[in-house]
Amino acid sequence: MKHGGWAGGQLQEPCIMVNPKDKSKLIMFYAGMNLIITDGGRGAISKAWAYKSNPYVLYEYPGNPILTPDSAIPFEEFCIRLDCILYNADSDEYWIYYTGISDKSHTGHSIGLATCPTGADGYTKVTNENSKKYCGNPILSPTGQGRNDGTHVSQSAILIDHGTYYMYYSYRGAEVLPGIRYATSKDGKVWVKKGEGDLLSRGPEGGPDTRYFEWKQVFRAFNKNIIIWEAFNGKEWTTCVASSDSPEGPWTKSQKNPIFRPTGIEGSFDKMLVAPLAIYL
Repeated sequence: MKHGGWAGGQLQEPCIMVNPKDKSKLIMFYAGMNLIITDGGRGAISKAWAYKSNPYVLYEYPGNPILTPDSAIPFEEFCIRLDCILYNADSDEYWIYYTGISDKSHTGHSIGLATCPTGADGYTKVTNENSKKYCGNPILSPTGQGRNDGTHVSQSAILIDHGTYYMYYSYRGAEVLPGIRYATSKDGKVWVKKGEGDLLSRGPEGGPDTRYFEWKQVFRAFNKNIIIWEAFNGKEWTTCVASSDSPEGPWTKSQKNPIFRPTGIEGSFDKMLVAPLAIYL
């Protein structure tokens, strides 16, 4: 993928799925951010596609981005970042969950939802004009939905289990990104925070996740619920994984963490960071 313009600083948070209208193709949603100081790092969400037979070659939509921050909506007036994507077969829509940032000092994060019709081919109709933000946004806020999580909630990953939606998210309060918490919903729109404290928390000194839990992905595989997240230990950003028999936990971190780490090679594009990382099933 190339950099430039609205994504001149970085590309991030890739979410890839088989196109529900054309099984020979993939659709990827991803976020970008312009790190030019005068722009303040404003971010947006875009799309690309690939042949399933050749997933390494992606074709960017020339009309990107397909979802942008709205200065009239306080929780996202500065920036948005991509959390996760669901295909809702009942409404034949993509559901785009995203984190909204209120200003350039990053003093507040909440989670929002936008929907977009898939169209006949699952791709062409996915545009900024067709994307609609949910009227009840933000769907998760730091002090709402039944619990005070401090000043930020962000970077949600969603699993559907027996008709219940489970949202796993990061938060900030007195500490920055110390763990992962969760909320549940019956419709993917109205959420209630659940659990007592963190599902996953910082590990011991010397480990990969002693500082931050950031962007994540959750899915069902190997008869387990699997969650991966980007972790920071003060020196490098890596990817860690945990598994659980129940969406509510307990979650067990893999003894092989981190499962993916940077090269550490001077001059390489991944010297100190391999994040966010997403797995395509």
